[in-house]
Amino acid sequence: LPARTAFRRFWPMTKGLRRWLVLVWLCTVLGALAETSAILLFGDLTDNALQNGSLDAFWTPAAQWLAIAVVGAAIGYAGGSLAVWVSERFVMRLREHVFDRVQKLPPHFFQRHRQGDLLSRLTGDVEAVEQMAVSGLIGTASALFSAVFYAAAAFWLRWDLAAATFALAPLFWLAARRFSATWFRASVRSARLNQAYGQLVQVIETVCVLAAIDIGVWEISEGQMTLGQLLAFAALLGYLYPPIRSLAQLGLLVAVVTAGAERLVEVLDARPAVTDPAGRAHRETGRPDGTVEVRDVSFRYPGTGRGRTAPRRTHPKNNASTLACFCPR
Repeated sequence: LPARTAFRRFWPMTKGLRRWLVLVWLCTVLGALAETSAILLFGDLTDNALQNGSLDAFWTPAAQWLAIAVVGAAIGYAGGSLAVWVSERFVMRLREHVFDRVQKLPPHFFQRHRQGDLLSRLTGDVEAVEQMAVSGLIGTASALFSAVFYAAAAFWLRWDLAAATFALAPLFWLAARRFSATWFRASVRSARLNQAYGQLVQVIETVCVLAAIDIGVWEISEGQMTLGQLLAFAALLGYLYPPIRSLAQLGLLVAVVTAGAERLVEVLDARPAVTDPAGRAHRETGRPDGTVEVRDVSFRYPGTGRGRTAPRRTHPKNNASTLACFCPR
């Protein structure tokens, strides 16, 4: 099942929640701006207050930093709470839709599928679809906005140092591509591969930060950069690489959630063995009380024309299984 097809299949279930998703994305943007501003204030505080030992130059940037931290915390709390609410609402809708569909399926469907398999589809696969339609979008937007703002701030501090450092960014993409391909070939070893991927990415991040500091020390010695700018640049790199890592793993995440969506679509697209004739109006039967009464009921097998009969043994168990197929109707 292509990822685009799976997304189009479940995206309509976010109707009524999309405006809240926009608010979550707005909170994500504001949160990334707040963190970027705090890092830049840290560099200014280092140059004007710490390096010079001036207490007078400390209070203004410190007050601004504290105000940004409080506002960022409030925005982060609002965005996080709203994101959880949207995710849970989507999960509730999807599970209600799946349960309603499962209750209409005939008994032989449950005979072909083990209970553990169905339970996995109704729990893990539902969560995978939620991650694709809601949580994944929020996480991707958060990583994208954060990476853009941190990269822009790094270029604003020192464009040549940023360009030299970002030249190593494709290593994250190559590592993610390599490990995702290995994961497809050997999913049984996924836990070990995840651990290896995390350690490799950490080494790449360390190499990038050390390279930036090495170039920054040279620029400080040449008078082209201050100590506060270098520390702020290193802090920006520390904040920048986790979003880049998340974006690099996006392909692997799409593959995982698409597999869950495909398993759930199989349940939703399963056709009942017994269907009502075309044009027949549905009649409400009222609240069930555990009693089944059969009166003036007729049926025919698919492919059998009207008026034709098929030989059948009149064993009670056969009759019971035939009647059981009508019960979900």
